[in-house]
Amino acid sequence: MRRADRAMSESETAALLRQSPVGRLGLVLPDGRPYVVPVNFVYRQGAIYIHSSAEGLKAQAASNNPRACFEVDEPGAVLPADSACEVSFTYRSAIAFGTIQTVDDPAEKVAALEAFASKYAPALSGTVAPSAAAGTAVLKLVVERVTGKKNSAERGR
Repeated sequence: MRRADRAMSESETAALLRQSPVGRLGLVLPDGRPYVVPVNFVYRQGAIYIHSSAEGLKAQAASNNPRACFEVDEPGAVLPADSACEVSFTYRSAIAFGTIQTVDDPAEKVAALEAFASKYAPALSGTVAPSAAAGTAVLKLVVERVTGKKNSAERGR
């Protein structure tokens, strides 16, 4: 990371990944074009789980090339400056790199879907039936490397 002074700790990065509502998954389509799609996700046990369809561009790309990246960010306030090239803003972001795979293990799939329910619909937590999970596609990004970066500095004028 070029700006080591802005690096987030491992725990700060994990917290951002756990709380962010939407992430962006970067994949490669079968024809070689890049593909970035916003997704709902959960971060658990060092992996990123993504609710998916068994068909469509995301599934095609994931089965074509397992290399993937994932990004979340939390923009903040604009930090004014005296010149346009010096304007900045506060933010936190995380980027993960790894391989994507389809979750086939029924117990892992149910656990991931339960994590989705806990994150997005807490009232439905504990209601994922294995039969319902069987008809749902879940992708898993096995994280090989993750970095977090922030700018929380206020500028004096």
